[in-house]
Amino acid sequence: SPPEAALRELIDSGGSAALCGDRDPVELVATVAAAAGRQLEWIDGRGLRTAEFDAALRGTFAAGGWTDGKLTRAMREGGVFVLAHGEDLLDDLRQRAVRMMLTRSVVLTGPSPRDDVVVTALAQTALLFHVDDHTQAPLQVQSAVRRFPSVIRADVGAAPTPGRWRP
Repeated sequence: SPPEAALRELIDSGGSAALCGDRDPVELVATVAAAAGRQLEWIDGRGLRTAEFDAALRGTFAAGGWTDGKLTRAMREGGVFVLAHGEDLLDDLRQRAVRMMLTRSVVLTGPSPRDDVVVTALAQTALLFHVDDHTQAPLQVQSAVRRFPSVIRADVGAAPTPGRWRP
């Protein structure tokens, strides 16, 4: 089935999925989310390091309170979130992102226990972990994709050639 139909189903029902392929994930998901009347949040995983990752996805604590990152905001609002190019994340950050997306929760640890917050996604929240599997990906990326309950293909032309990995 076309990726738009699979994405619409995920966005309508909520859930978490891997989005694999070389098609631009943000443009594709933005179109489907807009048609469904849903807010899109996204982050590009390329070049992210721990501090940027935490601020962008989870959030930041300053002046006695939390400012939500994009994943946290999408979970609180029941929106749509895409982590694009998860294949380029450092392994520990990829593991953390996948865990948050699969458990559908974000733990915000503040400077003291009273500042700690656990954010759980609203049921209608749609979370997508994108991987361009047309590039060489380490085994850890393949394992991360296989953990998701569903995989949506979105290729420009065709799926990766034999010899490349497939989820």
